[in-house]
Amino acid sequence: MTRTSDRWIQLGELAELFGLSEESIKRFAKKKGFPLRRLTPYAKPGVIESEFLRWLKAQPLVGRAVRASRVSRSRNISVPKHRR
Repeated sequence: MTRTSDRWIQLGELAELFGLSEESIKRFAKKKGFPLRRLTPYAKPGVIESEFLRWLKAQPLVGRAVRASRVSRSRNISVPKHRR
């Protein structure tokens, strides 16, 4: 049985996790359909962890991650083994 998590991950935490700027994450959301959203109109953007993992698993594997060392050091987000 798989356990789904509905933890809110803010934009700043996502940027730190991937080693990118917040603007890069926003661009990525606009161009690639990344599930970035706001809970209220004035809240900081972020993503629900279960939606993020579902989106991540749906992405095609292209090659080795450029920033693999940063992704594997994530604190509370479990990255699928095939993405490490």
